[in-house]
Amino acid sequence: MKRRWTSHGLGYAAVLTALAGLGYHQRVVRWYGRTSIAPTLDFPSIVTTSPTLTHGTDPTRHTFYLLPVPELTTWLVGNFTSEAVHFYNHTINEERAEIWLHRGFERLQHHHGRTEDPDEAHVVIIPAYLHFNAFLLRNLGIADEATHRGRRQRPVEQHDTERKPNSLPWTASLWGPEIIRRVRVHNVSKPHVLAVPTWNPKVSRKIGLPTLVHSLTRNEVNLYALGLERNSFWYHLPTTRILPVPYVVATADHAIATASPALSMTPRTPSTATTPSTRTIFFAGDARPNAGFWSGCHRAQLLFPLVNVTLSTTAATYHMDVRVSSKTLPQRLSQAAYNDRIRTATFCLILCGDTPTSRSLASAMSRGGDPKRDEKDDRNGSIDSGCVPLRIGSRWRGFCDAPCREGWGWNVANRSHLPFGGTIIDWSVLPELDEAAFATDPVGTIHTFLSTTSEAQIAVWQQRIRRHGQAWMYGYGHPVTSNDFGRAVEYVWRSLADALPRVDAYGLAE
Repeated sequence: MKRRWTSHGLGYAAVLTALAGLGYHQRVVRWYGRTSIAPTLDFPSIVTTSPTLTHGTDPTRHTFYLLPVPELTTWLVGNFTSEAVHFYNHTINEERAEIWLHRGFERLQHHHGRTEDPDEAHVVIIPAYLHFNAFLLRNLGIADEATHRGRRQRPVEQHDTERKPNSLPWTASLWGPEIIRRVRVHNVSKPHVLAVPTWNPKVSRKIGLPTLVHSLTRNEVNLYALGLERNSFWYHLPTTRILPVPYVVATADHAIATASPALSMTPRTPSTATTPSTRTIFFAGDARPNAGFWSGCHRAQLLFPLVNVTLSTTAATYHMDVRVSSKTLPQRLSQAAYNDRIRTATFCLILCGDTPTSRSLASAMSRGGDPKRDEKDDRNGSIDSGCVPLRIGSRWRGFCDAPCREGWGWNVANRSHLPFGGTIIDWSVLPELDEAAFATDPVGTIHTFLSTTSEAQIAVWQQRIRRHGQAWMYGYGHPVTSNDFGRAVEYVWRSLADALPRVDAYGLAE
């Protein structure tokens, strides 16, 4: 297959700038007839055009520098475009976060706080498509000792170890030292943030994340990570050095059958919530049979008493639309049907799983991956206000109260896994039910909650969710080809900037 140098929506200027920053000036001149080196800019402040990000703005202004790593980002996708489209189309949502984050930071401008001068920056962002790179290495049969994959694969040949970024993807033994070399050119004591969220200890090892983290920390780099939860088993850093970011939400125009066992493709069905007085409390997800052993979470036992239950209060009647899918009892929804139910439900249950976090919170907060409906709904007076996330237990807040127990693949962080906490989203005002009471009497616990919750309170919660809907969307469509972005990365950067005054030698001082 003929390879072409193309960014496919990732920005030629960004590719050229990255190459120039790596010292490939002659190559850039030879390929394009000119150099494209971004000037050193003085951007002393973060000025956001978003009214949702002005609240709690830190008077201390901060800037970030996006470390050029084209071998693991733009070059990789540009030279293996069809493979990238295939991989990100069929992999799970969590592995798309790496490319959405990089492309999102790439499009931020100086008024957001970006600078092209690494010495001026307060933060250095390190992007890398490690999940995609590992996929390429595996399919090309290239062994990578650093990721513990070598069976039935050819060893890296001598000419591979000497190649420039114009042939094959790099193994961790190549890109690890190269990233360290580029980082150490500048001040390693300032916060360096690794933008490679992952979702499993085994996957983390396969993509070479522990190798990179240990190499950077051994070289005294002040390292942090963006993570889907504060999980030391996934990121190999203390929980104080992991900043939570949202899970990736699949939109209806990018419905992937393999994205989740509970969300495979089936014909779309209408929601049960049709009138203001008949409302829905919604949950759909996998039974997670191992969660009982790993975290003390027995989803099927918790939710079975709620199936098809109807609860009445003085204000409304609530139908429990609860679907727990398993191999013996598949109750799967298409992505479109799942999103539709989230948009029309009044409450969405946010339940425990294998680990403290899950994608369901991001789905609820983004109104089923479609926060853009807000303006249309406002104009039409629609009752489609989106569901209020109803968290069961304290796990999202980083605690492990009974019946929770610490288990395989995760640890009790004692720090919140909730993204954008503090000055951006006040999570304390959104509802949370006691997990022990829910486990004992799920129907009674929810009925008591509904009976003591006023219509005005529900409206306030929905308004808060609508206000930050775009914060949970990295983008719409395919992450390789789409140029339709949400605002998740803007919120991530705002969270980083807010956290900087609390950074000390041991992590985030809380």
